[in-house]
Amino acid sequence: SIRHLLTQAALAAVVGSAVDVDHFIAARSFSLRAATRLRHRPFAHSVLAVLAFPSIALVTEALPWTVAILLATSLASHQARDALRRGLWLASSWHTPPLTPLTYVATLAALALLAALNLRGRAVLRSIAASFTRRSDVDCQSV
Repeated sequence: SIRHLLTQAALAAVVGSAVDVDHFIAARSFSLRAATRLRHRPFAHSVLAVLAFPSIALVTEALPWTVAILLATSLASHQARDALRRGLWLASSWHTPPLTPLTYVATLAALALLAALNLRGRAVLRSIAASFTRRSDVDCQSV
């Protein structure tokens, strides 16, 4: 439904922006000036940290599958946008050169495709499981 899609879009926008809260935490200030003039990247801007949260949510099933995929896509697209200027930051001292605009657009397209395939794949798996369940119910009733 349209309402569901708008809710998901709003959640993606909030999550994609909320990751920048770590700037204020690292600056130990609510000052926008202090938050944008950090000498180092804040903790949530590590690719490993950003991918860890949705991965843990998926493995532990703490969140519905669609919400975990939405989180992963939102956070990863934020990382890609930031990487246009400063590259991807994996860990303490390892980072890539800044992404080219073409690489950025390709990354966003790949994220969208992976999310769509992941969600579609999950729906296909559910329907296959449901068909096996229906078959076993029928087999049990005929015995």
